[in-house]
Amino acid sequence: MGRPSALLALRSSPFRRYLTGQVPSVTCSWAQVVALAWVVVDLDPAAMGWVVTLQFLPSLVLGPWFGAVVDRHDRRWLLMGAEAGLGLVALAYAAASAVGGLTLPVVCLLSAIWGVVNALDTPARRALIPMLVGAVASAKSAIAATDQS
Repeated sequence: MGRPSALLALRSSPFRRYLTGQVPSVTCSWAQVVALAWVVVDLDPAAMGWVVTLQFLPSLVLGPWFGAVVDRHDRRWLLMGAEAGLGLVALAYAAASAVGGLTLPVVCLLSAIWGVVNALDTPARRALIPMLVGAVASAKSAIAATDQS
């Protein structure tokens, strides 16, 4: 009995490097979403629905188009650009909070920007993973073929 197939991806060095970077990135992005919800509830609880809409509607509307963009361009560069954009939005939140300028319009603007950048980040991440573990998947197929014969 072999290893579970989900662990085979960890044989790929590029995938391990990618995973090492994505774990803190995705964790911090979702921590930011939760912290932002807390801030919005403090500012104006009635605005919570609008802020969530601004964060996630771009993925619904722009996701298919950005998926096509990702298919036509270098996924690594798009992902690095999107991650840098998400980092800049986080820095903008921090700067606005530090100077006491984290008002509802600023939160809405940054939420919309985060939503658009995240709409590009998601398909880029999902499309990059098969490229990183492709060699491992091919090796698994070859092993399975020899085991059946």
